[in-house]
Amino acid sequence: MNFKHLLVIILGSFYSTSLSWGTEVSLFEDQSQTPSASPTVSLASQQDLLAMLPDDCLNSVLSYMPAHMIFRIGLSDKTVAKRVKENTTALRFDYGSRFPKNTLPKGISSFTKLRILSLPDAGLTDLPPQLSVFKNLTTLNVSWNQFNAGHLPEAILTLTQLETLNVAGCRLAGLPAGLGNLTCLKELNVSYNTFKDGRLPEVITSLPQLETLRLDSCDFTDLHNEFSKFTGLKELDISKNSFHEGHLPNVILSLKDLKN
Repeated sequence: MNFKHLLVIILGSFYSTSLSWGTEVSLFEDQSQTPSASPTVSLASQQDLLAMLPDDCLNSVLSYMPAHMIFRIGLSDKTVAKRVKENTTALRFDYGSRFPKNTLPKGISSFTKLRILSLPDAGLTDLPPQLSVFKNLTTLNVSWNQFNAGHLPEAILTLTQLETLNVAGCRLAGLPAGLGNLTCLKELNVSYNTFKDGRLPEVITSLPQLETLRLDSCDFTDLHNEFSKFTGLKELDISKNSFHEGHLPNVILSLKDLKN
């Protein structure tokens, strides 16, 4: 049996238990609203399976598991929890998860090797304070959250290792002035936001290292001439915008490396 087959079997057993609990799982201390469990594979058996996996295999299994499953299966036993926290590099919360007072689940700060964090439509109005712990985060998805005053919180600027940032659908009117300090950023998604005056925030042009930029459905009528600074841009989405006279801005022609 090869590694891929083993991975499918392991994940299959985890998902069968997850589905038996239902789709909504509380990640907080009050479990009174959590559906009662009637899993086809016992929780203890799954924990035993995690405990016996070597680190490289455990890391791969965890990378495919949604966050609620990691918390439910991996952190409910102290023996397994330490290894789970040390080998988890990605936490992807379900679309529509909710975090009271912009606070992530207790214990999340212990995931010291976290590189990917996804919190789409999580009811956030500000960035969770625990984010400051994840200095090595490379991918952050906070799309479809409604931040206070229509501005992306400046706390985002502390995540200096970010390579991918998704803030689509956050009803943003502007972006932090220091966004250009995220010098590792290669992919930025600001789609489905209506920026002030219907123009691309100028601060985005201070990110010449971008390779992928998604600007669809932003009600833009034009693009900055400084857009030509994106000399390394390979992928650009400006669909569903209302450019003057229905023509693409001429500055697009200066993007010689554009592929999509």
